Amino acid sequence: MGTKRFSSKQNFTKTNIGKVPKDKPVVYKLKDSKEKNIYTGVAKRSRVADRLKEHLPWGPDPKSGVKSFQLKQMKSIDQAKREEKKIIKRENPKLNK
Repeated sequence: MGTKRFSSKQNFTKTNIGKVPKDKPVVYKLKDSKEKNIYTGVAKRSRVADRLKEHLPWGPDPKSGVKSFQLKQMKSIDQAKREEKKIIKRENPKLNK
C-alpha cells in the first residue's frame, strides 16, 4: 500500500506544486478556504506537478476556489484510481462530476 495518510496541507501555488514528490503515482485533494475537499484526482508517477498545474486558474483544466492541496502517494496508478473512487463516493467533492 502507499502512504497511510495524506500529506500536510499546502497552499495551492506554483512554487508548492513544484516541490511535490514525483516518484510514485498520487491521489490528490484540492480544498477551498474552509478546508472542504472540492476536487479529487489522480496523477501518474512523474506527472504529479504537471497535473496539479493544470488546475491553476490559467491552466487547461482550472478549478475555481482552490486554496490548498494534499496528496497521498500510492504504489500503482490502479491503486490511486481505486482510492480516488472511494474518496469521491465518501466526500462527494463539488467539482468532480
